[in-house]
Amino acid sequence: VFGIFGVSMTSEANRAYVMETVNNMTGNNTETEVDNNDMLRSVTTEEVARAEIEVSLEVKLPQLYYIPDGMVYEDYSIDENAGVGFLQYTYESQIITLMVFSNSRNATGTIYSDAGKNIGEFASDLSNDIKSTLREVIEPGDEKPTYILQWKYKNEYFELFGKMEEKEMENIARKIMY
Repeated sequence: VFGIFGVSMTSEANRAYVMETVNNMTGNNTETEVDNNDMLRSVTTEEVARAEIEVSLEVKLPQLYYIPDGMVYEDYSIDENAGVGFLQYTYESQIITLMVFSNSRNATGTIYSDAGKNIGEFASDLSNDIKSTLREVIEPGDEKPTYILQWKYKNEYFELFGKMEEKEMENIARKIMY
């Protein structure tokens, strides 16, 4: 038997505690936490999202051993029919997306984007078999260019894209590992 109750709360921590308690009582074990900025978050963790994408698409996601200060995990999605998974981050109020295309059907061909200007090729300092291509795309009206970092690993295709400094994308490219 559940009752309806009201609680007056004066702090974010109290709201987080009450939400967590109610979720546990009702069996809805969504993670609820307050980060160092006292902002309430109630989303799937990045680790859970990565595991769900890996299992659903039968892929191995990369570890990015360089992440710019302020880049924060936000959300994920999976389209099993298309064989695509997305991890979304925010960085300086911009959405940064890591996208993986599985090739479970062993399709032939290439899906590398040739949009924009080719900036260069980058080898990972952490793994000999990871070489990525960085492209810059500037659309009319854009204040900042979009950078697209592309690479293949074990028959899967990966793309990290969004608006951030070119140097930050280069740093990410050099610190990819599986």
